[in-house]
Amino acid sequence: MQNFDFYSPTYFAFGKGKENEVGTLVKRFGGTKVLLMELMTVL
Repeated sequence: MQNFDFYSPTYFAFGKGKENEVGTLVKRFGGTKVLLMELMTVL
């Protein structure tokens, strides 16, 4: 395997009600757009 460096400046916010904080987080990091994903588990 070749040596490599990987930098990923990504912020993840997990948990109940976190979607309500999206606007605040986007502004905090100077952004104007967001990708909001909802994961569903089927048992």
